Amino acid sequence: MLELAAEDVDAHRFTRAVEAGRALLAAGEAERASACFDAALTLWRGEPLIDVGESEVLHAAALRLTEQRLEAVELRADALRALGRGGEVVRELLTEVAAHPFRETLAARLMRALAAAGRTSEAMQQFQRTEALLREELGTTPAEVLRSALAELQTNTTRVSAVDGPAAETASGSDPTGDAAATAAARVSTPLPRRRTSFVGRGHDVDGVRQALRASRLVTLSGSGGVGKTRLAAETVGAHAADWADGYAFVELAPLERERADRSAVTAVGAAIANALTRFERPDELATEWAEALERTLSGRRMLLVLDNCEHVVEATAHLIDDLLHRLPLLRVLTTSREPIGVDGERLYPVQTLDLPAADAAFPVATGSPAVRLFLDRATAAHPDFALSEANSADIRAIVRSLDGMPLAIELAAARVRSLPLPDLRARLSDRFQLLTNSTRHAVPRHRTLHAAVAWSWELLTDAEAAAARRFSIFAGGATLDAIIRVCGPDAIDTVTSLVTKSLVDFDGQRYRMAETIRAYAAVELTAVGGADEVARVHADCFLEFSDAAAPGLRTAAHPDWLGRLIAEHGNCAAALRWALDAGDGERAVRLYANLVWYWLLRGLHGDIAERRREILTLLGDTPPPGCTAAYLACRYADEVPAYFTNIWWGQIQENTGQFERLTRAALTEDRAPHPIFVLILALRDLLADDDSLLLACTTSDDPWLRGNALIAQGFDELGGDHPARALPTLEAALACLSVHGDARSHSRALISLASYRTRMLGLDSARPLIARALELLSADLGAGERIGVLLFSAEMSLVGGDTDSAATYLDRAEPLITPHIIPAPGRFLAATQAHLAHLRGDNDRALALFRRMSEMPFPAGPPPAGRHDTARFVIPVFVSTVYAATLVAAGQPDDALHGLSIPRELAAQTSAALLAEVGIGYALVALAKGAPASAARILGATDRINRRAGVSRIGPFRRRALDQAEAALGPADLGAEFLAGARLTDEAVLELLRTVR
Repeated sequence: MLELAAEDVDAHRFTRAVEAGRALLAAGEAERASACFDAALTLWRGEPLIDVGESEVLHAAALRLTEQRLEAVELRADALRALGRGGEVVRELLTEVAAHPFRETLAARLMRALAAAGRTSEAMQQFQRTEALLREELGTTPAEVLRSALAELQTNTTRVSAVDGPAAETASGSDPTGDAAATAAARVSTPLPRRRTSFVGRGHDVDGVRQALRASRLVTLSGSGGVGKTRLAAETVGAHAADWADGYAFVELAPLERERADRSAVTAVGAAIANALTRFERPDELATEWAEALERTLSGRRMLLVLDNCEHVVEATAHLIDDLLHRLPLLRVLTTSREPIGVDGERLYPVQTLDLPAADAAFPVATGSPAVRLFLDRATAAHPDFALSEANSADIRAIVRSLDGMPLAIELAAARVRSLPLPDLRARLSDRFQLLTNSTRHAVPRHRTLHAAVAWSWELLTDAEAAAARRFSIFAGGATLDAIIRVCGPDAIDTVTSLVTKSLVDFDGQRYRMAETIRAYAAVELTAVGGADEVARVHADCFLEFSDAAAPGLRTAAHPDWLGRLIAEHGNCAAALRWALDAGDGERAVRLYANLVWYWLLRGLHGDIAERRREILTLLGDTPPPGCTAAYLACRYADEVPAYFTNIWWGQIQENTGQFERLTRAALTEDRAPHPIFVLILALRDLLADDDSLLLACTTSDDPWLRGNALIAQGFDELGGDHPARALPTLEAALACLSVHGDARSHSRALISLASYRTRMLGLDSARPLIARALELLSADLGAGERIGVLLFSAEMSLVGGDTDSAATYLDRAEPLITPHIIPAPGRFLAATQAHLAHLRGDNDRALALFRRMSEMPFPAGPPPAGRHDTARFVIPVFVSTVYAATLVAAGQPDDALHGLSIPRELAAQTSAALLAEVGIGYALVALAKGAPASAARILGATDRINRRAGVSRIGPFRRRALDQAEAALGPADLGAEFLAGARLTDEAVLELLRTVR
């Protein structure tokens, strides 16, 4: 019988999620309850238990689960209704009611959802259909749950009629009597704007505006055009009309002419308010009696006055509001405007765009975004069969993100699903003003097209503001004030502040940003007036200067600050490079690339590197621009340099024509110096010919990055010499340098390098503090490849020291980050480390399977060994070969192990005796398996001599295994004799001894 934990059975998870949601909903936590119901319903894959055979027990269980699913659907509808999002479930409930027509609880939820979506008549029709079905098919009448839904519907319809109808019958000459009539006459309310669609993603804002009105007598909903200020004001009043005992007045000011310096709009604004309140019948009354009408209607009343779209008459509005609030202490005012009204005591309530999904949000998660929900709601209205799916989720995310979460733009885009496939809609947003128009006849003119919505705001700008906005459009992803002054001119502080006030530019306390839709409009305006190319050139120079400082900054202790700034300016730098390429400006293009490539490497943005490199080399050919040899060198070879966790060695630039050396030496003679990593690689190439002059110069350089990394390279070169122990103080000096002056990447390289030496020479305990410090330097801002390497090296060092628990922890952290394009052959390193762990934990079958997988992966091509100066390059492959040999021997395959050791043996012979000693451990295990313990003991003695000379004092798990087996086979005396015999062998004799193992 198969035994599974409850967590592994989706039916149990479904039931638990439904019950959790039910409890949360009862506790008033509708948002969390909705998430629980979503999670539960996501688990549903069709009819329950349909493929498990016939059984009364299973049939009953299936019925029970089906009932629970319907309850979850209903409860989810209740939760969304509590959140003010009841209209979002109309389509889902229509489907369920069609499938379960006699379930009155479903029908009641559908009626409420239709009403929430503004489809009251359809809600009434649904009641009538259900009532008729019950009567004709079952001979019954609707139950209380359905009658209650009808009563709510009728009550709400009556309330809306009262709110949206004429202010008071007395205005048309009637003579009401009785208490009810007196109350109606005392309350003054004007119609709200018609709300024909559901209200999505703003429920919390309704409560926020209500609280703001309780705290202040004047609240202004500010924000850019199309962000939803009018709708939020109408929803707030509609939801909380009872807060104002004497009613409210909603006054639309958009039709008024724009005020001018020579013509005040006070009379026009005052007359508009008075007309809304008292319904003047003769136009001539407006000009003479509006002030008296306002005084008569508003005096002594606890009312809310809503003034919509004030930005074009803001001076007049401010004058009137100031006067009214001074004379009418019970009055409160709510305005919508693209800039503040500017009256003392005003409280701003910025209306933000809708929250966006993350660019890589998973399909189910995306539905939590209000921007996505709005798109789905409006798209479903336009195309009833439309639904979010795994296939279209990426397009919908991209569309709403491209539109910055602006509700008007999203609604206009969603309406296009009637005639455009989503991929085409997404692609055509580059021409959003042509694409996004509204065919709805009732839409106000400024909302019929996206262009009109932005133009309404643009036309309110002064000439200076419009000029600044045009130049600001060159910034991609926002800008700092310093950059704005550089590109927009010295007066930009005042003009950009004014653009922030008028909601055309956002300011988050550090950066200024223009929404993409407004930016696109301003860019068109910039092209129309001329000068776009000049603005782009100034912008490119601004960010060339920035990147000139940022590239070397990444190599210093200020690395986190520069990394953060580069992340923020990524869009601007990419735009500057794009302009330089399009303009054919090779010098600016190659210099920008040479600065940015180090950031791209750090962040794992390999696509940017390859694509831009190809374009620049096509533009420049084989000749760098004058004075730009260093930049050209980076363009040619930067993508070949190692990740920061690996050692720098001479062959990492895989080029044998001499061009690398020529370019590097030429760059050293120019004012703009080459990146120090190229100088260090050149020094290591010189070292192959035993010319250490450049390497020694690097180890004493004034550049801390070059000095510290050169010391690391020198330390690893010393490992291959006659005195490997000299590497320890050299590596310690490198760490001392880079821990103070270097960036986190170089600091980590120094830590890993020294930890590797200590682990292999002195034992894991001496390296643990270094490993811990290297792991602390990892940051989420680093590319996945950067993080993978540190984790894998930490795991490998733990395994060398026999600490399988720590190794497993590091591997668990590294494995999810691995993708094929991250670093060269990451799968080989991961598989080898996992195999090492499996073998040490006794799972030899898994270890062999992992080694086979590793052998199937391509190994990066490289030059042949280059003598003792290549020792560091082969440390990992040689150690892996020993692990593989031990695994094969344990599996009873010593011949395969012997075959696998031949190549590492010859590599070690050409590079370092220390590596030969490591290979010898594998040979000793093979000899023991083949029944030659004396030969194994002699090998162990020979490798012990080499290790002692190199300063190795640790005894790893494989050496310990070989010693124990040899002693068991020979006894202590014979083991000692053979061991001493081996210790007397020269290095050349040791190599021959290994070759004799058969």
